[in-house]
Amino acid sequence: LAMVVSTLFVVTMMVGSYPVSAVDVITSVLHLRDNPSVDFIVRDLRLPTAVAGSAVGVALGISGLLFQRLLGNPLASPDFVGVSSGASLFAVSAIVLLDASSTVISGSALLGALLSASLIYVLAWRDGISGYRFILIGIGISQLMLSLVGYIVAHASIYEAREAMTWLVGTVGQAGSGELR
Repeated sequence: LAMVVSTLFVVTMMVGSYPVSAVDVITSVLHLRDNPSVDFIVRDLRLPTAVAGSAVGVALGISGLLFQRLLGNPLASPDFVGVSSGASLFAVSAIVLLDASSTVISGSALLGALLSASLIYVLAWRDGISGYRFILIGIGISQLMLSLVGYIVAHASIYEAREAMTWLVGTVGQAGSGELR
């Protein structure tokens, strides 16, 4: 798996409007040769995007692993159980209703995730937590919140809807050194 990830990491930096060979990518990333044009393309333009994509993949994998271990169910994941939809609802609400900054949007998404998880936990509690009960209630809460997200986006202006959809789907296309810190 590490070899596949490493290969895809290099291939990601090879393709684009200015193709770069695998050897040039590897030598530029490892600072083995000095070629200003290739170094600019690889290190400044493509490396932050590749690193951001890899970091997001690792974070999603860890969150899925944690949910599966905590709930003892291989079907459990943050998006499936409803935590992600709670974060989405609060973030989209902050974008559309409050015209919030990125810091407020992130904070509201965290708050939404915590409130969604708490709501699911409270509703699933019946003399303890059963993994299947938790997951079924999480699926229901997830669908409710996703329908509210759809309603809010459908009634937003074009600009706000586009911003909300970019936040919901995510992108690493504009990742730079600031996003990696």
